[in-house]
Amino acid sequence: MKNQHTLLMLALSSILIACGSGGSGGSSGSTPTTPNSNLPKNYEVPNNLKDAVEKTMQIKIDWQGAIGYKPMSINGREYDTGEQVNFSQFNLGYSENTYTFTNKRTIEQGKFRIYRMPYSVVFSFIADKNSVKYAPNYHSTEKFDDVLAFKPGVGGYYTDKDTPTTGTATYQGIAFIGNEKGTFNLDVDFAKKTTEGKITNLAKNDIILEKGKIQPVGINENEGPKKMGFIGNAKLNGDYAYLIKGYTPKNGKVIEDKGYSYDYHKYSGHFFGPKAEEVAGTVYGSDKSGYHDDNLVSFGGQRGEIKK
Repeated sequence: MKNQHTLLMLALSSILIACGSGGSGGSSGSTPTTPNSNLPKNYEVPNNLKDAVEKTMQIKIDWQGAIGYKPMSINGREYDTGEQVNFSQFNLGYSENTYTFTNKRTIEQGKFRIYRMPYSVVFSFIADKNSVKYAPNYHSTEKFDDVLAFKPGVGGYYTDKDTPTTGTATYQGIAFIGNEKGTFNLDVDFAKKTTEGKITNLAKNDIILEKGKIQPVGINENEGPKKMGFIGNAKLNGDYAYLIKGYTPKNGKVIEDKGYSYDYHKYSGHFFGPKAEEVAGTVYGSDKSGYHDDNLVSFGGQRGEIKK
């Protein structure tokens, strides 16, 4: 979305560098397995994979317009431009954290939401209402409105060779859209190589993930090296349509902003874990050429039993 308030530009990659905590990390013990649970299923990462999984939890976050100094902090911890965030420091399950983004022009504060699973992580930055301000030494007469800025993303240990080729399964988990958190469900037919699902329990309307195809997908916004994943059309209705079609709700009315618009909306994601135990991905805007524009929704879930 071409939104002046979406200040965070995230470049996600799995960086193979060492870090200090254990591979599975986070919470342990008995956890519920219902899709509305805050905690994911607590299966154990095998010992021979812990180091590799740990390395993929180092995710690079690039911040637009912030060069030469520490532009952002998470829970008070400052990060340099392009520095990897170690997501293993966050507990398994859903958590809410704080962030501050600063560049030479603006200051932004808000909530950093994370849904961490054993092999992957889903996250979203959501600016607090009216938090976007100009930096002390920057002078401008332009005013920010109170539109909430947000930027979702995913990362983790991609499934390499052992994606199932037979049977069906359902993945259940969490999705982030704006300042909302919904329930994510995705039905997968490994034999037919198809996916289909929806995001529910939102304040307004469901998001429909129409029938998609399992295929190799680029790991950085459909570009770069490809891993086994899925891609399909998504359907946002009613009050969520503005996220794709270029509409912004204001004063109870819907107005069109000619500065940005999308011809289509799609979803794409990847399988994570050695045997595709998890999925994570995004819903994003797309033009007629198939160009992948800003991510609008992030989702992640864990696989149930594969039924033959």
